[in-house]
Amino acid sequence: SNTCFTHVACLCRDLWVVIDNDVKAGKSVRQQLSLQTDLLLYLHDVLAFGIPELNTVLIDRFLVYAILPVLVRSIASSDNRGDAEYMISPALAMVILQDIFERVKHAPLLDAIFVALCDPAVPARVAELCRESAPKVPPSWATMTECWQRGGRPTSAPEITTEPGEQPVHPLDERRGMESNTVRRALFDILDGVGG
Repeated sequence: SNTCFTHVACLCRDLWVVIDNDVKAGKSVRQQLSLQTDLLLYLHDVLAFGIPELNTVLIDRFLVYAILPVLVRSIASSDNRGDAEYMISPALAMVILQDIFERVKHAPLLDAIFVALCDPAVPARVAELCRESAPKVPPSWATMTECWQRGGRPTSAPEITTEPGEQPVHPLDERRGMESNTVRRALFDILDGVGG
């Protein structure tokens, strides 16, 4: 599952960069937005199965490879030149986050995004992921995309694991005591304020 979910997260972040470039070039992004919707619904469906171990891996891969270093970093960075690797416009990042909040109805993921955006006391690893460039794509992702570009089917890919002793980034500090609906409403208020 690590490999599969890492690949889906890498696909999302690559897609977001394509959408950003196409928007800047004045091109239609209808097809890319449709693919994003499919990917977010896939994410929602997997999380809805309610398998804790699977959900932990999925949330971690999306936060580490896509959401924190691309979306949150693009919003929070004071150096948003748009030419840094995996930096997209803050407005697009907000639109994508709003889409995630609307389509992925899984409180632990949504709460983790909210905390990364709004809580000044985020864990050090989360803060680092929000400041640094996105992690390099795993070799299996490069092999997979090369194979797809040639029109072939990938064979097997090596399993991607976290470093020994590394904790997933998504668990929230239990001290916060915030109900997920309150957190989501607060983020929607923030998103609505930025757009309006």
